[in-house]
This record gives sequence, C-alpha cells and structure tokens, in this order.
Amino acid sequence: LGRPQGLAFDTDGNLYVAACHGSRRGIFRIVPGGSTIRQFVSDTQLATELDARLRAQSADDRFSGVVLVAHGNRTVFARGYGDFSRLPDGCAPQDVAFHSASLGKMLTATAIVQLVEQGKVELDAPLSRYVPEVSAGLGRATVRQLLDHTAGAGDFMTDAVRAKGTNLGGLAGIVALVEPREPGFPPGSQWKYANYGYILLGRIVETASGQGYFDYVGKNVIPGLAPEPEASSACGAVAALRTRGPDGIRWIDRAPGLEEVPTSAGAV
Repeated sequence: LGRPQGLAFDTDGNLYVAACHGSRRGIFRIVPGGSTIRQFVSDTQLATELDARLRAQSADDRFSGVVLVAHGNRTVFARGYGDFSRLPDGCAPQDVAFHSASLGKMLTATAIVQLVEQGKVELDAPLSRYVPEVSAGLGRATVRQLLDHTAGAGDFMTDAVRAKGTNLGGLAGIVALVEPREPGFPPGSQWKYANYGYILLGRIVETASGQGYFDYVGKNVIPGLAPEPEASSACGAVAALRTRGPDGIRWIDRAPGLEEVPTSAGAV
C-alpha cells in the first residue's frame, strides 16, 4: 500500500486503511491472520458494513451518535444512531449541532502548543508568569502540568461560580471567582482530572496572544469557530440535553447548566 491517509480498527480487529494501491485509491481492509491482507473495500460495501455494525450496537444501547466518513472532499457515509425521535420533521441527525463537552480541551491544548512554537509560551514555565493573579502555590505549577492534569488545579464549579449563573465575565471572571486556590497536591506529584487547569490554560492563551480565547481559536485552530452554533434553520439547533435516569438505563431530559457555558475547558 502507498502512504496511509487514515487508519481505523473495528471491533473484530480488522484494520481499515485509506491509501493508494496501484491505480486504485480508497479503503483497504487488512484482516489479521488471513491469507489475503489487502482487500479493497468499495464505498458502497464500506457503508453497508458500517451501517450494519452501528445498527446492531445502537440496538444494544452500546452506541449513540452521528458517524461521518469522508474520502477526500466526498462524503461516503453520514448517518445518526440512537434516540433522535424529537428532531423536527425533515431534519437529519448529521445536520444537528451537539455539545462537544470536554472535547474542547483539545482546542485549548492545540492553541497552547501553537503559542509554544511561536515562542510566546514555555511549557516548563510557571503559571504565574502568564496568570499572575493565581495563588502562589498554584502559580508554581507549570504549563506542561496544567496540560497533563498533574498541577492539582481541581474543578472550577465552586459555589461562587454557580452563584453567578451564566454571567461569569469570561475566563478572567472565572479565575477571579475561584482564586485564591491552592493546589490539591504538590504540582507534578499526582494525576487528577482538572477542569480548572484548562480554564487557566485558556487565560494563558489570552495573555500570551493578546486576543480573547475564542478569537484566537477561531482564527488559528478552527477557522470560523464560534462559541455558540449559528442556527440557520430548525435543524441547526443544538440537540436536546439528555442523560441517564436514576435507573442508569433510561434516557431523560437534563436542564442546561453551567456545564454548557462555552469555555476553554469545553462545552463549545
């Protein structure tokens, strides 16, 4: 095979490779232990097999979401699975915006690495260099420790933050409400997931770049990104928030909360 353009495994251990083989360009399936290690998979075959697998997993309540497979600029497969019964008539699941939650942390990490490459941020510099308003203890944590959740920063959903509702005053406002905050353990000594750490990384993006967090990310990480989806039709509305009920099985509605406020820690 030529240089792979994409790789993916299925639950049976088959490896799918997007690449060129001779004059053919497309998806190849490599079967472990099989006599044929290169098997061309047509777009139609791939869509049929993928749909069958996802339907089965959805029926077992093991998968819910939207799947899109693109080959170059061409969409090969796009379909939603799970409970989309409350979408407006005529709306397809793949046309609906969903809360990305903490996946937004990847945008923050990318922004930080870009600023490192630009010489504006040092990974092993103390937080206090970029965000001097933090406590002395937390200020000794490094940018690298914030990125990998070893700074002991903890969460930012304090009583003071919740009392403000959604009027938080941006990332600087959140930091002002949380500080002074001593680290939960000596920075670098443990690992513990920390949402507040990524709020602080967002502030580093702002102070190092001289731009607002979403301004920077919208220009340099994902061009055109806005903190709130712009709905051009009923299908552009954000999908209803759902969560597991008290029995841990049934899905129920969940009221929006601070978890849905877009920040550098997620919820974009």
